[in-house]
Amino acid sequence: MVYTILDLKRRLRKAEKMWRFHREKANFETFKSLHNEYTCTINSAKRKAICEKVLMGEGDSKSLVSELCGTKPENPLPSEASDEDLAN
Repeated sequence: MVYTILDLKRRLRKAEKMWRFHREKANFETFKSLHNEYTCTINSAKRKAICEKVLMGEGDSKSLVSELCGTKPENPLPSEASDEDLAN
């Protein structure tokens, strides 16, 4: 899947450069069709990855949400015995 996405991206950028340089309708149509294919492939890969994470995280919704959102479960503040110690 990764090689497919990378190949599509290369072909898309090459078609975009051709269209921007020559400004021909045929080049634009090629660019547009490759762009649609690339977008569809990226979206399906994202959808598949999220579905796999949801299926793997059955029952533990807290860790699933933190993994999908990219949040860290640990407290960023240093641990101190009291508020005064933390302030000093």
